[in-house]
Amino acid sequence: FRTALLAKMGDLANSRVNKLIKANLDAGVIRVSSDATEATSKCLKEFIQLVAGQAQLQAEAAKKTTIYPEHLAEALTVLGYPSYAKEITELAGKEAEAKKNKPKRNKKRLEDSGMSMEELKAKQAALFAKARSAMNK
Repeated sequence: FRTALLAKMGDLANSRVNKLIKANLDAGVIRVSSDATEATSKCLKEFIQLVAGQAQLQAEAAKKTTIYPEHLAEALTVLGYPSYAKEITELAGKEAEAKKNKPKRNKKRLEDSGMSMEELKAKQAALFAKARSAMNK
């Protein structure tokens, strides 16, 4: 089952994997063979599948139908990667904080404009006319 699922997943882009490998090496000192890149890609795919499977079990145990960062953190801890779990938790906290501080879009712009619907339509028609005349020049 697992092998069939991994085959179905397809390969990670070798160029991307190669870039990730080289990011951790001394520039120009050592080269990475295509076989090594392909083997690393397969390992990464297997690791992702392993973490995702464990995270799914964590989500199901919590009676959730969506995998959240805390499920990934629990999965990484269960699999023996507590330092990665800590990083996931910190990253999720930063993302949540950034989301909280992001300005909300004003969905009621038309209602809050202080203009009637007729005035808004007239303004829109004038803008379209101005755009048409600019296009015809």
